Formats: sequence, C-alpha cells, structure tokens
Amino acid sequence: MSPFSLLLVAAILLFDGGYGLTLSWAIEQPWLVFVLSISPACLVVVMSWLACRSVRVRMLDRTEPTRIRRMAWTLRLARRLLVLNAVLAILFLDWLGVVRSLTGNVILLDELLAIAPVFLSSLLIARFWYPIDRRLSAEISVRGSSWEGWRFAWGQLCMDQLLVLVPALLVIGVMELAYTRTIADLGEVSVQCLLLSGVVLVFLYTPLLMRVLLGLKPMKPGDLRTRLDSVCLEYRVRTRGILVWPTGGAMLNAAVVGLTGRLRYIIFTEALIETLPEEYIEAVLAHEVGHVRHVHIPWMFASIVSMVLLVEACLMLLPVHLSEPIWIQLGLMMILIWTSFGWISRRFERQADAFAAIHMSEPSGDGVVTLQGVTTVMNTLESIASLNGAPANRYSWRHGSMVWRCANLERITGSPSARLPVDRSVFRIKMAILLTGLVSTLILVFSSSGVLA
Repeated sequence: MSPFSLLLVAAILLFDGGYGLTLSWAIEQPWLVFVLSISPACLVVVMSWLACRSVRVRMLDRTEPTRIRRMAWTLRLARRLLVLNAVLAILFLDWLGVVRSLTGNVILLDELLAIAPVFLSSLLIARFWYPIDRRLSAEISVRGSSWEGWRFAWGQLCMDQLLVLVPALLVIGVMELAYTRTIADLGEVSVQCLLLSGVVLVFLYTPLLMRVLLGLKPMKPGDLRTRLDSVCLEYRVRTRGILVWPTGGAMLNAAVVGLTGRLRYIIFTEALIETLPEEYIEAVLAHEVGHVRHVHIPWMFASIVSMVLLVEACLMLLPVHLSEPIWIQLGLMMILIWTSFGWISRRFERQADAFAAIHMSEPSGDGVVTLQGVTTVMNTLESIASLNGAPANRYSWRHGSMVWRCANLERITGSPSARLPVDRSVFRIKMAILLTGLVSTLILVFSSSGVLA
C-alpha cells in the first residue's frame, strides 16, 4: 500500500483551500492544461507496454532475471510518477478547475475525474505486467484468460492505491456535503457533528467497502477453516469472517482489516490458500492475529495524529511569522510520516512475527520461543517471497525485507516468550506516541490561549 496516493488527497485539499499556485496562462488556455495533464500518463502507458512486450520476448529463454527485476522496479517508479504528475497538474496547472468548469462542483465527481488518469494508467500498467508475473510464478496454478489478467490488474490497483484513496476521498465527500448550503444553514454545530460522524463511519465501514472493491468471498468450510477459526478463538480475536481474495494472479498476501470485531475481516489471497501448506497458512494467520492482539492498527492511526500535532506545535513555537506556513507544514508532515511512520510500522511487523513464532512453538513448560516455531515462520516468509517472485532482500517501506525479518526471528530463538526485546521496544514506541501527542496538544492549547506568548 503506497503512501504516495495520499499526495492526491493533499493536493485536492490544498487547491480547495486556496493554496494552489496556478500559473496565469493555465486559466486562459484550458485545452493546453488538458494536454499537459493527460499526455504524461499516455506516454508512461505506451512506454510501459513496449517495455513489458520486450521483456516477455526475452523471457522465452529464461535468461534475463536481472532485466525482469529492473523492469519491475521501473514500473513501480512509473506509478509513483503518475501520482506526482497529477499532483503537479492540480496545484500548478488548474487541472481540477478545468474539470469543474465542465462538470460543476458536484460532490466527488470532479475529484474522481481529475485523478482518473492515474487510476486508468496504473490499471493498464498492471495488465501489461500480468503475463510476466504469471510466467515468473508458473508453478502456481492460475488461468490465463483475459478476464484473469484484468482481475489481477484490478487487485494491484486496489492494493497500491484504492484502499488508501477511497476512504480518503469519502472523507472529502463528507466535508463537501457538510459545507453545502443546506447543511451550513443548520448551524456550525450541525456541520461539525456531520463531519465527525461521517469520518467515524467511513473508517468503521471501510472493511465492508474493501469487501466490495476486492470481490472478497467467505472461506469455504473445511479442515483449514476450522483450524484457523480455532486460532482466533484461542486468542479471543473476534472477526466478522475469514475471506478469500481471488486476485487472478500469483500474489500471495494476507491482511487484517477493521477496528472492531463486528467489522473486522481476515483476508487471504486465493493463491496463498492454494499454494502454502496448512501449517504455513496458520503461521500467516497467527501473524495477523498478533497485529490485533497488540492493537497495532489503532496505534498506527495514533502515530499519524501525533505527528500532525507535533508539526503544528513546532510551527506554533517558531519565533517568526510565516506568510505561507501551509507548504512548510505539508513538507514537514510528509517527511515525518515517510521516516517515522515506516520505522514504526516495521517494528510492529517484527512484533507480529514474534507473536507467530510463539504460537507455532512446541508446547513446553519452559515458556520460550522454540527453534521449531521460529523455523516455521521463517520458512513461511521465505516461501511467500519466493512465490511472489520477490528477492528476499527487497526492502519494503512498511514491512522491511524478508532477510531482515528472518534475522530478527533468529535472535529470539530460546528467549522467554513473556519478555521479548521487541515487546519492550514497541511499548516504548507506544509511550512515545502518547507523550508526543499529549505534549503537542498542550502546546497548541496554551499557545491559542496566549499563555506561552
């Protein structure tokens, strides 16, 4: 899941807030704005098609692994550049204004049309990559029909962009609805109540939205389902169900979504269920259960809130007045979230890996993490990386690399399960998040009341 997608939401909010730096000629020549906004996406799509076509031809002799890895990295970069192009078009070329001149300021319609080139281009790029992905993972049984290719592309688009963008855009829709004339006439209290309740409902019901977007289906009853349900029951983790995601490709992945038991799902991709042995699937589930037991998802939200408050507090304490603090504020937030949020997320992944290793350890009276438990989780991680066609040392912003995670697992072999170093580290992280948010809030309150001045 890419944090770059949030830049689109930030660009829309900045433009609506009057902070767009629209060039003077852009207002007078909307046709040129259209060309400059759309043509980079078209160029990227054509070049991606040619590059993928060239790689498919060279893959016939299976002698180009380095070229294939380079191509995969290039396509990921291309998707990021598509997002940056849309951001620049909105903020500097009045692209959103051009769209609104045709559609009017209809709730969410203009925003969706403005960023639609990013979605369509990313979808096509993923579709071009599908035959390569399928050939790289030929040992996984997937059908090669055209429909499967588009389903694979849709799954990639959802994972990379839509799962972040759709809830964020719905929040923008709630904001637009709250400030319509009909609602605004009811008073400021009504506006704020609608905003608060709308945002809460969006976040609570995002799992149901994901079920529709991804086409998730309940896992069929059987020995595996019984085994997985027993793990959830053992740790008292309530879920609305265990779902299977038919990706149409060889993507092996799993996730837990939802803040409450009634609206929480555990998701496995179809390829993961069909490929891994049941013991490895149980280890994957234990990892996801670890996220729930250690309350990682709410703490991730809390970390973002504390970072936003910290930036606000730091700007409030500056001795000089800034004429345009919004750009400095946005830049600081992006830097802080990019560095700190990823670092925190990787430590949470380590703790979830350790939880899975404890669960998979042989029952013993010593209460230690056994070699069997660690080995099972390590083999699971390595199998997923291998079957996904990803190098074990590939770095992930939120998860780290498989090599790094396995090295951390090796260190806890034989350690007391109740006193793991990663548990102490995560506890300190949570206290730092809490303290940062509290201190920043106090600074903002005292500054607004004039006490610090």
